[in-house]
Amino acid sequence: MSEFLEFAKDTLDKYLVNDNEKILEAFYPLMFYSMSQYIDDIKVFFTEVCILVDSLGYKKFRFKDNCIRCLSYKSADYSIDSDIYSCFNRSTDFLSPYVDLPRFKVVHIMFYSNMCQKISRLENLLVNNKDPENESVEDSIRDLINYRLLFEGYKMGLQ
Repeated sequence: MSEFLEFAKDTLDKYLVNDNEKILEAFYPLMFYSMSQYIDDIKVFFTEVCILVDSLGYKKFRFKDNCIRCLSYKSADYSIDSDIYSCFNRSTDFLSPYVDLPRFKVVHIMFYSNMCQKISRLENLLVNNKDPENESVEDSIRDLINYRLLFEGYKMGLQ
């Protein structure tokens, strides 16, 4: 298992184990607050996601395995030469000349953008009690968690 996948598994084991109070309404303001003010506080992020996972009745052990399996499969699909961040790096290299920002800020914005899209989608589906047409709510939560794990791994230089 790669250094990054080991980190992801350990992080999920650490934070997706406790039972949390089932307060779906608390997820939204907390998530947006942590995204805008405390993006480096991974514990807060996973505590909030645990609340959502619990409130929707997902089994955490299956959810953790699903996250790791998806990271492995998508890494193989999106990555070049086993650089799990190559997709983000290529996109950043393409965009950087067009914006007046340092490269590291552009890649951070890309991660934030992906996470915010998932949050927005979840908010729309859950607050409005909509059934998704394509990707399930569980898939969106998994992707949100995985983007956060990728972002943390990226900042730590894990491969």
